[in-house]
Formats: sequence, structure tokens, C-alpha cells
Amino acid sequence: MKRIIISLAIFFGIIALFVGSFMGYLMLNQSTVLQETIASIDISSVPDGTYIGNYDQGRWKNTLEVVVEDGAIIEVNIIDDMTFSDGILTAVLFERVKTVQNLDEVDTVSGGTVSSIAYLKAIEDALRP
Repeated sequence: MKRIIISLAIFFGIIALFVGSFMGYLMLNQSTVLQETIASIDISSVPDGTYIGNYDQGRWKNTLEVVVEDGAIIEVNIIDDMTFSDGILTAVLFERVKTVQNLDEVDTVSGGTVSSIAYLKAIEDALRP
């Protein structure tokens, strides 16, 4: 009986360690991303073309392709996505970017603030002169 209790204690200890490590990974660099500010970029002054932008903060690492035509962002494509991505979040955020055309005025997606900021920083990197 004593062996069973010790075995269960070790088993649950290992599970707790695994879950704790995973949760730590999920939170890694989150505060750094949340402190980022999005720069205002005059899209109308960006020449037509396809631009590549990156952002790298732990699991919020991404690479995007931004297409500018006639002084407006017409398309944003993901080249290399984050570890845990959400297709609905990206669709909503990229549509907001195309509608607003000013990165510092784009509202982040509720429930995906950190991911939204990471994507916006990659777009900013692509369009920065």
C-alpha cells in the first residue's frame, strides 16, 4: 500500500512539473509583447510592392508578407506563423488592418491581444522605411 501511495505521489509530481513547465512556456515574453507600442506609418508613402516583416518574442515569433498597392495595404499573408495560431484571429486582424490602414489605430482582437500585437509589429517591420 505504501508503494502505491509513493508511486502515485511521484506520478502526480511529474504531471505537475510538466503542466507547470508548459504554462511557463505559454507565458514566456508575454509582458514584453504587451509593452510594445505600434508605430504610425504613413501607408500612402510606401511604394507599391510586397514587403516581408518579422517579429520574434518567444512563441510570438512570426513572419508576414504585406502587399501594398496604390498607397494601401491590400493583403497580409503569413509566411511563418506563431507556435499557437488562430485562423479566426488573423482573419479578423488582417481585415482590420486593410480597413483602417493605420497600424497604431487598429484594435487588437479580444482574447488575442498579445498575438495581435505580435502580428502588428511584424507588419510594422515590413513597412518601416
